[in-house]
Amino acid sequence: MIVESLELIKGKDKRYNCVIDDEVYSFIEEVILEYRLVKGKEITKETLNQAIKKNESLNYYDKALVYAYKYNKSSFEVITYLKNKGLSNNEIAEIIEKLKKNKIINDEALVKNLCSYYAKEGCGRLLISKKLYEKGFPQDLIDLGIDSIDLDLYFESMNKMYQKTKLKYKTESFTDEVKRKKYLLQRGYTNSDIAYLYQNYMER
Repeated sequence: MIVESLELIKGKDKRYNCVIDDEVYSFIEEVILEYRLVKGKEITKETLNQAIKKNESLNYYDKALVYAYKYNKSSFEVITYLKNKGLSNNEIAEIIEKLKKNKIINDEALVKNLCSYYAKEGCGRLLISKKLYEKGFPQDLIDLGIDSIDLDLYFESMNKMYQKTKLKYKTESFTDEVKRKKYLLQRGYTNSDIAYLYQNYMER
């Protein structure tokens, strides 16, 4: 098999059309360099198949990179995404390792950012934990993220949620107060959170 020609594709960064035995293949520059697919070179069918496979893997890496970076996804979510694309476990592991090495995926930093975001949005610890578990994060990482939440932010946001309930349950009756507490519990706040709020934030 002979590499008959090699031409940079216009509008495609570092991607080339490579003609081998009258067949056109589109390869990423990294593949061209690794397998030395230069004009006039003779290659085996095995080399061509290896180049095609490596090219497909790099294409999926690029897709996974965009998916992880643009949508702020965890390693679990990227793994699920790649599994749905039909990649093998070995291929996925290689892509995930590369994404972590290039600091595209950082589950610990992502968990901390999500915990802060959810706390600011008025979610209690239990609801935050549930949301992160559903995203596929391990419990030890979730616990670490929850411990990192700024407590002033947490309780200020909780207080805002409580003040909103007073617009709906307006009286100071026992019944309305139970309804306000129930709402906070539904938002994932604990009884100890509520007790702390009452003691430290009600007068603010």
